[in-house]
Amino acid sequence: MFLKAGDKVKVTIMFRGREQSRPELGFRLLQRLAEDVTELGFVESQPKQDGRNMIMVIGPHKKKAEAKAEKAAAKAQRGDEELSERKSDPQLGLALQATQPARQRNTPQPGRAPQPGPGCRHGRIEGETARCRR
Repeated sequence: MFLKAGDKVKVTIMFRGREQSRPELGFRLLQRLAEDVTELGFVESQPKQDGRNMIMVIGPHKKKAEAKAEKAAAKAQRGDEELSERKSDPQLGLALQATQPARQRNTPQPGRAPQPGPGCRHGRIEGETARCRR
């Protein structure tokens, strides 16, 4: 996943106890990992022992900018496909209409004048608990 996105990967194996006497097993494990990801990246630094740890760095074949551009193009294509699919399916069209956000209570509807509340605290409109727009 990181190599597909154009990032480097640092692999660290920590040896514990008696494992420290067998570093060749860790070396073989890292070599096998490198073989498994050859289509995504290459070994930038060979496995080397650093105290209790063995470290290897794998770099991607693609640069980060190329991977981002490819991902954005794929995302745009998927979005276009989903939009055309939604337009062609009548059930999805109804579901989209039902999920539109409801209007707020105090927003005026087009073509209608806003109605004042039953009263306000300023005394301009009769009633005890209503509020005006002031």
